[in-house]
Amino acid sequence: MTATSLSSSGINASSASFTTNTLAYGQYRAMFTLADAVGNTTQQVSTFYVDAPSVVINTGSYSIGKLSTSSTTFGTGVMTVTVQTLGAGFQLSLAGSGTLDAGLSQIGAWNGTTGYGMDYQATGSGTTKSYNGSLTAIPGASLENFATGSYIGGNGNLHTFTYTIRYGAKIQPLQTAGNYTSSTPIKIVLQY
Repeated sequence: MTATSLSSSGINASSASFTTNTLAYGQYRAMFTLADAVGNTTQQVSTFYVDAPSVVINTGSYSIGKLSTSSTTFGTGVMTVTVQTLGAGFQLSLAGSGTLDAGLSQIGAWNGTTGYGMDYQATGSGTTKSYNGSLTAIPGASLENFATGSYIGGNGNLHTFTYTIRYGAKIQPLQTAGNYTSSTPIKIVLQY
């Protein structure tokens, strides 16, 4: 880093502070050399990172189709959530009621036997998980709890985490017919 990339600096007998201009994401190195009046010098090198996290959610129209009382039915589509970060920790979870609604009728959240839920697979630098064919209740379902800085590579490149979610349901024998809908917000909390 040269003086031209600093927007301000301050130095006194016990500390120094520097403010950089806008930096793109990546790995940076700052080198400081101090000298006293008689020519003794010391050098300090610090490596730091600038992050640029992003979240992209890809989904289209999703249909679970005709539901069954004898087995879990999964939809034919998927929802993909892609998180990119240099190394920021994050928590990724699903929010919402976790129910399917059709006017006055409802299919409740997955209770271990019947209801509406999800299954997911995860790939990337964090948790690796495959679909397991069973449902998890949606409210508060945690997809990732990635620790801050646990995967900062020396090259300063962004890491990609991909979560592919599929929804499904299994109904009780006396479920009212209807077109059921749901809204499932994605919640991400970055941790620095």
